[in-house]
Amino acid sequence: MFADTSIDMKYEETFQLVYGQLNHSKQNDPKYTRLDLKRFLESLYDNQGNNWLGRSEVQEAVQAATIAAAELLLSQWE
Repeated sequence: MFADTSIDMKYEETFQLVYGQLNHSKQNDPKYTRLDLKRFLESLYDNQGNNWLGRSEVQEAVQAATIAAAELLLSQWE
């Protein structure tokens, strides 16, 4: 049970951090474009499929949270 709670906390922490960083870039860097975010997300998807060495549950949570944060910001970018 403790492991599940710590993994959930890591997911939430990562999501907030990544979303904040990406949103900051969007708001403050005129050179940062929607295409940049899409390319970042594509690289995350590629990395997600390259799990030939295996990942821990924490690493999976970090990756899932990073993807979710990027997807949310991309969906809001209109």
